[in-house]
Amino acid sequence: MPVRTNVSKRRREIKNLLREALHIPERKHQGILQIREYLKKHYRYNTMHSWNRVTSYAHCIKVTRLGLPGETVDRLFDAISVEGFYSFSGFSDELEEFARRHDYEWRMGINGRSDGYIVLYQGTKGRPNLHSSTGTDENEDFEHWDRYSVEARFEVVWDFDQTTLRALIAGVLFAEKNKVEEITVNVPTKTMTFVEDS
Repeated sequence: MPVRTNVSKRRREIKNLLREALHIPERKHQGILQIREYLKKHYRYNTMHSWNRVTSYAHCIKVTRLGLPGETVDRLFDAISVEGFYSFSGFSDELEEFARRHDYEWRMGINGRSDGYIVLYQGTKGRPNLHSSTGTDENEDFEHWDRYSVEARFEVVWDFDQTTLRALIAGVLFAEKNKVEEITVNVPTKTMTFVEDS
């Protein structure tokens, strides 16, 4: 069982581990050159399948790649195996809040054969149930973008990065606090049978 510590302190510890693993800086860049470099060097992943060769900003969130202690990794694997983990832990809530902040013009979703990547998707303004698999800023160097446009894109990507951290922290804290146990659930089932006709 992980050592029980003050929740705020543990949250900071997890955040630092995740930030290092995902290469997210502690402070926002201010200079335009730094911002361009940040966007150009940001990790990317496919928006659908590898064969469509369309990518967007992303993070690898495979459990073994997050820089977490072994016991936490084991508990997280157990937790993820349970249906509803992303909802119960608050992970999904963070992604939904992100979409609402951007009026659904931008969405976050899970992709990859083992759900090991979180990806930034283009959405449709005011339409919660629609998002596109279109790539975002592929092979873009941002040299011909005006400062306002570059900074606007940076704000979206920075929010994506920070939301990824918050979602992962929620999942890790939940896994550390709740152990997985197998239980037997008896579900009443209706069936047909014969009854003597009186």
